[in-house]
Amino acid sequence: MLILVAIKKEPQMLAIAHCGGEYINRFLPKQMIKTLVKESGISPSKIKAYITPCIAKTSYKYDKYPPFATNKTAWRNSIIKEKDNYYIDLREAIKNQLIEEGIKNENINISPLDTKENKEFYSHCAYKNGDISKNGRFLAGAIFTEEN
Repeated sequence: MLILVAIKKEPQMLAIAHCGGEYINRFLPKQMIKTLVKESGISPSKIKAYITPCIAKTSYKYDKYPPFATNKTAWRNSIIKEKDNYYIDLREAIKNQLIEEGIKNENINISPLDTKENKEFYSHCAYKNGDISKNGRFLAGAIFTEEN
């Protein structure tokens, strides 16, 4: 999931979207930035981003090139082949799109938590691969605080 916030005096604007593989492939992170910039009138360099917990590259693997990754530019440096497996880095793919749209690297906060391995989270991928304990969804949100 990707959370974006346009930081300015008033009004604050927030954008939240689930950015799974199929949506990354369709450039949803880029579309979100463009819409937030249009609606808020703020420069992308003033937008802060948070990439929530998701499946990590070490856990997200296919034995063939992932069928949802049809747009090679959306996945640049985000799908790595090692031996007989392809490893998908959702975080890197989202981050690349944010930076391409003008978000500053220092304004991107990425959770290191792996939803497949962490027992506190559900994981769609783990569930699809037979781990019934991972069936479910989780919710992400945002809290606004005043900066000094």
